Amino acid sequence: MKIIKLFGIGIFLLTSLLIFSCSGEQTLEGDKTPPLKPDLIEHLGDAGDNDVMFEGELITLTDDNNGIDAVPESDWFRISWKPLLDSDIDFLRIFRYNDYDVPEPIEVDSLTYNSILTHYVDSNWQNYSSSVLNKTWYYFIEAIDTSGNSTISDTVSYRLLPKVSAIYPTTNLVLENSDNLYFKWQETQALHYRVLLYNESHNLIWHNDLYVTQTYSDSLKYSGPAISNSSFSWRVDSFDGSDAGSESREQNFYIQ
Repeated sequence: MKIIKLFGIGIFLLTSLLIFSCSGEQTLEGDKTPPLKPDLIEHLGDAGDNDVMFEGELITLTDDNNGIDAVPESDWFRISWKPLLDSDIDFLRIFRYNDYDVPEPIEVDSLTYNSILTHYVDSNWQNYSSSVLNKTWYYFIEAIDTSGNSTISDTVSYRLLPKVSAIYPTTNLVLENSDNLYFKWQETQALHYRVLLYNESHNLIWHNDLYVTQTYSDSLKYSGPAISNSSFSWRVDSFDGSDAGSESREQNFYIQ
């Protein structure tokens, strides 16, 4: 009986060892399926443009849904991507390069991923000693899942122009009405300027364009409906073709 008992224990230990070995082998191998390819969104246009077709839907362009673009705060880029479909994404790596002095991609940042993360503002220029402006910059991202598998996105690009300086109305200016409201700025070397006026909820309520000609002026009279009793913000966007532009810093003012 003792021999039979010992034999039974040996069989149990051997079986457990085999199960553990197989389980260990499966853990070591793990998930080998890379994430689906992330889709970066190219520059679709700008606030104030006509509606565009995107993903089978006609959309009104804003500062949040128009793909790679300039931002008002500084000489930075905002890149955007479609929501990632994989449920096990761990983090994202952001890369950029240009055709001038950064020919090899450099890692800009690494982000812990969550499902609502669909854009990134690249403000990480501390180690770049040259001017960011007037160079086409290329961006792509790498998605890494919890098992270490990764996939590279497609590449998008944009060129920043020098920012326009918004002069009038000045910040915190109080006006009695909109009858004589006009906008003035310091021009740059752009071919096309757009003045944008936002209400206090930052919804675009009026815009107008000026193209550089021999009679070009650096001011524009407000030509929209009467507005009052609220705060507003405005800025000037500049363009040079469809994939080059800038956005001035916004100025706030109030109309009684």
